[in-house]
Amino acid sequence: EPPDITAISGPDTVTEDESINLQVVAVDSNNNPLSYSVTYTAPDPSGAIFNAATGVLAWNDPIPGIYRMTFRAYETATPSLNDTFEFTLTVLDVNHLPVISNVSGSRSVNEGSTFILSISATDSAGDALTYAMTDGPQGATFDPATRRFEWHTGEADDGEHLVVFRVSETNLPGQFDEETVTLTVNEINEPPQITGVDGPATATEDDSITLTVET
Repeated sequence: EPPDITAISGPDTVTEDESINLQVVAVDSNNNPLSYSVTYTAPDPSGAIFNAATGVLAWNDPIPGIYRMTFRAYETATPSLNDTFEFTLTVLDVNHLPVISNVSGSRSVNEGSTFILSISATDSAGDALTYAMTDGPQGATFDPATRRFEWHTGEADDGEHLVVFRVSETNLPGQFDEETVTLTVNEINEPPQITGVDGPATATEDDSITLTVET
């Protein structure tokens, strides 16, 4: 009697993030040693490895698509005694979030200076991205086209300020990544400035003189 494939052990639907292991489950009434093979109806599962001795198909990095395959179990000594089993595997596409790659943590700038930061992001699927600043200090600007944040700081801006950047998929705004930067404006201890001297520039020897330094 030929062997009998009773099942294919393993999922028939997975996502592209999952590793796949499919096991041919077969029995032989005479307990003869069995070997296995598989054939694919296009497309082939590129990168999948099939073990003819164990009947296991392993695929660590599946590609989205529908794959139709026919497994075969046969007596090792008599290949003509065999059974086949058709199986369809569906690998689903996963829409990964974009990732802001160069913005995080803390930054600092001295008061009176201009702070500039250009942000960048990646999307594993190559989807179009939209850039925005969702929160930031008063007077700061962000250009979505150039992805450039700019802030001309002043003396009143000393302290910590939170700046929140968001990158979202243009066609799916709900798919986004956000990063918060803590921007500290450092106070600079400037030397005093003399603005003038109040008092006469000319006097006689009989005059009392009072000069007041103005700052």
